[in-house]
Amino acid sequence: MESLKSYSRQIAVCLSMILLMAVLLTATSIPVNAAVSYKGAGTSKDPYLVETAEQLQGISEKLSAHYKLANTIDLKGKSFTPIGNLQTSFTGSFVCDKGSDGFPLYAIKNLSVTIAVKPYLGEKKNRWEAGLFGSAEGASFKNIYVLDGNVVNKNEGHLTGSVADGDFRPGMNELAAGILAAHVKNTNVSGCMTSGSVSGATNWCGGLIGRAYDSMIEYCYSTANVDSTGVFGAGGLLGDCSSTVNFCFATGNVKGTTANPSRGGLIGQSARTFYPVTNCYSTGKVNASTGASFAGYSGGDGKQSKDLEFTNCYTISVLEGKTKAQTIGDSKINGCILDTVLGEQVHFSPVSKAELLNKFKNLPGWVTTGVEYPQIKDIQILTSARAAQYVPGQVTEAPKASQTSSGGTSTAASAGTTQSQTQSTASGTGTASAADGTESGGGEAETETAVKANASEVTKMIEALPVIDDISINDVDAVVKAKKAYDALSDDDKMTVDQQAIDKIMTIAVAIQPHVLKKIKTAIESWPEVEKLTEEHKQSVLDTYELYEFLEENSKSALLAELKDKLIAAKAKVDGMQGADETGGAAASAKVTTPELILIILLSAIICAAAAVNIIFTVKSFKLKKRALR
Repeated sequence: MESLKSYSRQIAVCLSMILLMAVLLTATSIPVNAAVSYKGAGTSKDPYLVETAEQLQGISEKLSAHYKLANTIDLKGKSFTPIGNLQTSFTGSFVCDKGSDGFPLYAIKNLSVTIAVKPYLGEKKNRWEAGLFGSAEGASFKNIYVLDGNVVNKNEGHLTGSVADGDFRPGMNELAAGILAAHVKNTNVSGCMTSGSVSGATNWCGGLIGRAYDSMIEYCYSTANVDSTGVFGAGGLLGDCSSTVNFCFATGNVKGTTANPSRGGLIGQSARTFYPVTNCYSTGKVNASTGASFAGYSGGDGKQSKDLEFTNCYTISVLEGKTKAQTIGDSKINGCILDTVLGEQVHFSPVSKAELLNKFKNLPGWVTTGVEYPQIKDIQILTSARAAQYVPGQVTEAPKASQTSSGGTSTAASAGTTQSQTQSTASGTGTASAADGTESGGGEAETETAVKANASEVTKMIEALPVIDDISINDVDAVVKAKKAYDALSDDDKMTVDQQAIDKIMTIAVAIQPHVLKKIKTAIESWPEVEKLTEEHKQSVLDTYELYEFLEENSKSALLAELKDKLIAAKAKVDGMQGADETGGAAASAKVTTPELILIILLSAIICAAAAVNIIFTVKSFKLKKRALR
């Protein structure tokens, strides 16, 4: 009898062990990491189709293959490891097809990469690259949009240090951060765009790319804000540039806290050898004790390389804390370069807005009619309304656009694009908000009305506005409506608008900013706590958010942080009322990593083996005892 009890206890132990094994295997309901599969063959003619976050991360497994973005991918709430590094770079291609409206069919949203402080001594490997791609060499990127990215590299940048030289102290040249890529070399980057923020203690921070060597970068732009406490290289587009750059611009703000002069609205540290920078401009603020409105100094001796060439470039970036000659010019524009100029930026010629337009009007690839500042003809600017159309599982192609004489397009989706390229309008009505990481949604009916207005109607709307000295808070809605209607006109229609009317709306749009800010503040303060917002508050929130988008970047920064946070939270709340959150639902569980999988398999095998041995010995023991009883 005692033997039967012992046998029962042993059987119970075995069952408990088996149950424990089942719990270990089923404790997480997510799939186990396995080889990522793709449609396509991974060749340039038949690239792998990237449709999910897992497939995007899976590029790291096949760094030499060719890929095509085939779905909008929202990385919100997902951890992401940069693809490739300086030890093993990405060498393939990553492209996206364009729709008939000129925009990529798909985008990557809400990328979040944070590189924590890592040990240098003894590691002897490069693991300090922050971006969607850590490093690319001999690669190609085309029509890749990364929206509302947040890239942080916490490793501290200093004056010296290089893995290649065997110097592993903090501050090594391999540190870099950029939303699209940290490092590129011998790489072609075309038609790409980024928004969001890049920050940290690292050297070489750029809104698009951290460091670019021997590469070609063209028809790209960034609205991202860049904030680096590292020693070298912080730029709105590129942190460090030894590459050819053509037809690119940046509108984000650039901040730096050190005395090194490699800060710039477009490029942080300029080329040290001959690489032309042509047909480019910058508009964001540059906030540093030293730096440049357009491109910062070359490293080494504190002087710009005599081989550096700028051609057909201009900047309206505002310099803060700068006393050198790069602030020359009137209050509206710091200067321009029209002919090839070598050396320091002090050669930027101060010009008026009218003179600048006149100088660029006959240059190939530029639009100077019906715009406030010269604009790049072949770049479609992503408005926040258009950005909101990027939803996973949907083709985001807008209705086919009609061609205009300047080579641009005229659709409701791309309305206002020419104006949105400058700081005075991009931050208000154009690009997706880089500062707050949100997209616009309100005021669609108003936008539609503005799109339908013709040049004659727009002129009448502008003429009906009071003169600038009489502008008050009561005129906010009328000014916003008139400005949006003007922005929505095709280039052909803008040419028929009276020049006095154009000057008036441009001037009033700036003068009205304090009143818009006050109206936003009053509205937000009148709302209850976000959790208590109801359907009756929805229209007020949407209208207020539309006004917020109209603000210039400087005006946005004047809005108290708590009010801005409340506005953004309220916008998200009312969007939820509309069922706008296409990507909601239960958060995806974390995946079982490969080491965890191996451990689970080993434990399972041990448990099963122990259970089997225990059962065998128990059965044998029971048989022996049974025989003895006989």
